[in-house]
Amino acid sequence: MHLSTLSGAPDRAAFLREFVALPGRVRRDPYRIGLASPGAAQWLFEAGLTAEREAWLATRGGEVVGRLHANKSWTRPDAGYIGFYEIDLAQDDHASIARALLEAAEGWLRDHGAREVFGPIDWCTWFSYRFLLPEDPNLAKGRLCAWEPVTPPEFVAHWESAGFSVAEMYHSTPVEHGSESTLLRTAEAMRPAYEGATAAGFAFRNLATGAALIEESRDLYDVNMRGFAGNYLFEPVPYEVYRTTIAATAASFDPAMSFWVHSPEGEPVAYFYAFQDQDYMVGKTLVVVPEYRSRALIPATGHLAIQVAAARGIPTLIRALVREGNKSDRLTRSADAHATSTWRHDYALFGKTI
Repeated sequence: MHLSTLSGAPDRAAFLREFVALPGRVRRDPYRIGLASPGAAQWLFEAGLTAEREAWLATRGGEVVGRLHANKSWTRPDAGYIGFYEIDLAQDDHASIARALLEAAEGWLRDHGAREVFGPIDWCTWFSYRFLLPEDPNLAKGRLCAWEPVTPPEFVAHWESAGFSVAEMYHSTPVEHGSESTLLRTAEAMRPAYEGATAAGFAFRNLATGAALIEESRDLYDVNMRGFAGNYLFEPVPYEVYRTTIAATAASFDPAMSFWVHSPEGEPVAYFYAFQDQDYMVGKTLVVVPEYRSRALIPATGHLAIQVAAARGIPTLIRALVREGNKSDRLTRSADAHATSTWRHDYALFGKTI
């Protein structure tokens, strides 16, 4: 086996082609769900969010069997991230391939001043990060979805064997209802929050779609940067990078269950991003700028969004990718008395002191 680096590649374009093609070539079902296209992966790889980065390919007999990327944090001098992780699990010694790549990345990060390493993180937590943990055998199997990290359990074993341990835990849980009427009960439980917010002068409207969504991407960006600034491992990204991610999905975006909240002065201060995935309503992003927290704005938007889901006959709400202990769990907490959760997906972000 041979490790080659991006910085030492005689043909950078060829290196990149192999790098972005690997997951589509070696992943097996059901872990192909949500794989980025080579074009999307190339755009992200070339985003260049910091110049302090390196990438590796592991090859054997002229065939790529693993890849990895490492970059320094651009806000934390002692921190580094490892991402774009892929190993060909058809190789009998896939654990050894993983160890060689992880050791190479750790060494590079150490040489560049990192003392703590986190992963898997593609550049930063604005993009793909976390591993899916093995499911609890005592629970039903929840459907794997493209909006969550869908990764083989062997990847978790690779990182644990390399000395990484869980830094943060996240989960997605369903709030399952037997009929539309119980979903409406959930919406009604949140009505007081909505009525209180409107009485205080807050206004609600759907997010835009298509070209109009791209036009309001600046407002989304500003609320995100203010609202998430205190989050674990937060890194600011350039507006143009954020705008490109919005533009990639704007044409297909269904805004029916996603809402802006405007202050009494007309300023955008919060939004709730939710969408339909078959028979799920997925509550994906909840953000309120600091000065307007503790005003029940998220339950207020939940009232509106869940009404739409009920009208569509959707039986199940998903609390998606919630960090353990995150207060956004309160969005659907009022539904628990008349709903069940038969499955749960857990995800982990790993860390290591080097």
